[in-house]
Amino acid sequence: MGQQCSYINYRTAAASRQILIEQGIMHHVNDEHSFKDTYLSYRFFADEI
Repeated sequence: MGQQCSYINYRTAAASRQILIEQGIMHHVNDEHSFKDTYLSYRFFADEI
């Protein structure tokens, strides 16, 4: 049961990151990718101000 909860939380986190990108809140550091669940770097637009 613990593994299932971790999986749900992981999937929710991944979906949340995609939403943040779609809403223009965060982006890939070089603007080369939409959200990919791999070792890529993203940042919040607000941190660039």
